Amino acid sequence: MNGILRAQSGIAFFFRSSQCNIPGQFAMGCVPAIISGANPLLTDFGNYDPGTGPLLNKAAFENGSGGGVFSFTPGSGPRTSNLRQSPFHKLDLVLEKNTRINERMRFQIRAEFFNVFNAHFFTQGTTWGQGGAFVTDVGSPLFGTWTGAVTTPRNVQIAGRFSF
Repeated sequence: MNGILRAQSGIAFFFRSSQCNIPGQFAMGCVPAIISGANPLLTDFGNYDPGTGPLLNKAAFENGSGGGVFSFTPGSGPRTSNLRQSPFHKLDLVLEKNTRINERMRFQIRAEFFNVFNAHFFTQGTTWGQGGAFVTDVGSPLFGTWTGAVTTPRNVQIAGRFSF
């Protein structure tokens, strides 16, 4: 028997605005800052239900209430925010039995359980860290909504091997 436990804190949100009036030749994007004293989350991750609306509060961001349009200013936000997505925990488990039939022949049977507890976390892609599961473009009308992506569900595979 062996297992792999993976636990990590949430990755940082990456906020930008697609409604940027700065010419592309300057290689600069509009980076919205979180307004001081404003709560960027409408609810916490533990209580979030995607059917009730967005997770992120658009009005808490610079130019968020103005539709995310930046009028020739780059924004005063940091490149990566201190606001983090939900943490991630996953346990993979393997059960294996090796049987020696004689001096030259062996038989192995193994069962592999990925995501043993079938825990789901908001993410984009099949593994954690491949991107955010929420629209973080302040200029988008879908800002703060869930994209529908979650981590992969429990997967079980069984294998047998005969060696001679």
